[in-house]
Amino acid sequence: MNAGLLLSDDLLFASQLMAAGPVIMLRDAKSLLERAKLSGAQLVFIDLQVAGSMLHELIAGLRQLDPPPRIVGFGSHVMVDVLKAAREAGCDEVLPRSKFSERLAACGLAGFQAKPQAAKDEAPSV
Repeated sequence: MNAGLLLSDDLLFASQLMAAGPVIMLRDAKSLLERAKLSGAQLVFIDLQVAGSMLHELIAGLRQLDPPPRIVGFGSHVMVDVLKAAREAGCDEVLPRSKFSERLAACGLAGFQAKPQAAKDEAPSV
């Protein structure tokens, strides 16, 4: 597996993800999209708070790649509108950060390679 890409500005969270497998952290959407084009990454993690207003443009750009990577968005469970917007923009999976962390701890990066059988997406609890 080639390295996954992570859009985040949280070094602690990024270190947990990098400990699970090969992941390259980038701090802005433009850099992530450029790296994805060059690397052929198969897996992209997007911190939805960092993506901000670039979310739709970023996902559209990733979807144009051949082959497009699997896109997993994550964010605070209280950001219900942002989580919904990420689903609508085309993320393959959108998770509250807590659920993302639970799966990472249980399965490592392999837990994000394919869509889970049990549920489409984790719905944020309000």
